[in-house]
Amino acid sequence: MNKNIVYGIIFLALCGVAYFILKQDKNTGTLKTELKDFDVKDTTSIDKIFLASKSNQTVLLERQANGLWQVNGKFFARPDFVQSLLEAIGRVEVMMPVPKLEQNGVMAQLATTGIKCEVYSKNIRLKTLYVGSSTNDNRGTYMMIENASMPFITYIPGWAGYLSARFNVVENEWKNAIIFQYAMKDLRQVSLNYTNEPKNSFIISVLATNQLTIKPMLPQTFSKIDTSALVKYLTQYAKVPAMSVIDGLKIIRDSIVNTAQPQLIIQITASNNSIQTLKIYKKRVQEEYIDVMNVNRSEMPEDSDAMYYHLVEKNEFGLIQNYGTGNRIYRTFGEFAR
Repeated sequence: MNKNIVYGIIFLALCGVAYFILKQDKNTGTLKTELKDFDVKDTTSIDKIFLASKSNQTVLLERQANGLWQVNGKFFARPDFVQSLLEAIGRVEVMMPVPKLEQNGVMAQLATTGIKCEVYSKNIRLKTLYVGSSTNDNRGTYMMIENASMPFITYIPGWAGYLSARFNVVENEWKNAIIFQYAMKDLRQVSLNYTNEPKNSFIISVLATNQLTIKPMLPQTFSKIDTSALVKYLTQYAKVPAMSVIDGLKIIRDSIVNTAQPQLIIQITASNNSIQTLKIYKKRVQEEYIDVMNVNRSEMPEDSDAMYYHLVEKNEFGLIQNYGTGNRIYRTFGEFAR
């Protein structure tokens, strides 16, 4: 072959490669901007986040002066949920653009089932994201920035999993699952009434910072009170968490609250004379499936891990852990008196 022809072919090939590279650089100019513009690095500046689904479920999170986040102006948000969401907003990165053949399907999914997330600082909208489902391997999450040219597969470096669940639009699932939260100085009286074991029931009164008394509800003989144990016990009320707040299971809830006898009734009178009453009920294993299983509640074994609770004044119903939380607050008179 003539050398000139060979050189000509090589020249044309090099020109083609150069054109391809230049074209890629030109096309990825916008892509690179979108990649860099995906997260909000300074999450400390964020003071409002609005989440909305296509089914009209909305969650408005607003940071208060005390640093806590309020949900829809009603109650404080679970700190772990807030931290998880802020981490997603602050650390999310693009793994790769959605392949071209899949883009239409992903964009349709984002348009119909995606979660819209608006991020604000001082009433200025910093970012609007659309969050979709996970990839097939559950290692990435489909997302799109408002006005972006294409959707992306996103992730958090060093963390395996999908991000969709962090953008939760179910209002009550954001509720801070704290049953009691009292400093000892804010307590006036704490009573525990074991309905089936009255000899274990007692009332603790806080007369002053270091002056506590305890008396049994059922007259008993004792000679000494362990004051240090009383002090340690009352400090447990600084934070008594629930496993979860339950909004569903209406049939079970109504049946338990209206007809079942509580195993334990805890009543707290605060220093401002406000009262909170907590009733603890037995839970049956897999009780949430009682309708499907077609059995009587009494035939189901008791759940050793959790019990139901009803916070009377707030009309809140949920689950409380037997181990951990229960072990800290389920105490008997005999543990303090000798």
